[in-house]
Amino acid sequence: MRGELEVARQEAQQALALGNSELALKQAGILAGRLLQEAGPDPSKQVDLAFRTILARRPTAAELRECEGFLGGPQPASADAAAKTRQRAMESLVLVLFNHNDFLAVR
Repeated sequence: MRGELEVARQEAQQALALGNSELALKQAGILAGRLLQEAGPDPSKQVDLAFRTILARRPTAAELRECEGFLGGPQPASADAAAKTRQRAMESLVLVLFNHNDFLAVR
């Protein structure tokens, strides 16, 4: 039990460090832009490319559904606002994947 608690504490500290890291936020923005450009407008392709790029694996069916729903949420009417919303959503997904257990190595 003690070992599991230590791992949970370490994972929480890593998630907070990445979530508040200026470097992680900047890199998430850069990667999000690249992913959107390469994958095009299809949320399914965006999610698949994000998982393959960050976690070196394809998303499970459940992960794909959840992430597609997040990326395909309500969009503003103006094209400029919609592009900014898509960029912010992808940046958030990238940060989530940066904090995924498959990405973080806890030793």
